[in-house]
Amino acid sequence: MALENHIKDELNSVFKVPKDLCEAYDQIYNKEILPLIQEKFLAHFVSVVEDLIFEKIRTKNPKAPRYRIILWKNNPKNGKATMRPLPFGAIIAYNPENHYRDLRIFVAHELGHLLTWYKVLDGDSTENNANLFTYFAINGKNTFYRYKAPGLVYRGGELEIISGIQAVCPITKENQIRPAGWGQVIKQ
Repeated sequence: MALENHIKDELNSVFKVPKDLCEAYDQIYNKEILPLIQEKFLAHFVSVVEDLIFEKIRTKNPKAPRYRIILWKNNPKNGKATMRPLPFGAIIAYNPENHYRDLRIFVAHELGHLLTWYKVLDGDSTENNANLFTYFAINGKNTFYRYKAPGLVYRGGELEIISGIQAVCPITKENQIRPAGWGQVIKQ
């Protein structure tokens, strides 16, 4: 969807940027960034699970390195998803050709296994317990989007977003001056 002319006019007027730069940002966001955001279907959830497991590990080893979970586009033998725990992380391999709703279930299921593996959740790392956790993960996300997220949406659309940005981060003559050395490449 192309950026509408009246929005380009408003961005140009309020933020003092050229209209062709608005179009370039719009294209980069919609063609490069947005598809990657949509691909990171459970990024916040994965991050929270990383934190929970890391805290559990740190109680036994305060100098433990940060725990990381890697989501890897692959085609596991089961055609769905699989998880491999590692000393300070895990890899969840998933088939990217599965429907995004199924991918959310597969990843949440593997996270359930991880949380029981590290004893963050009670129970064994069985399919039953992983499915139980998956229910709470998927239902929790649905509940958030259904009831909480609508309150985060700007009701007035694009023009309200622009005025909101300008209200919080006003453009002044003073904040348009770059500090000395700004933008130079740092050589190592």
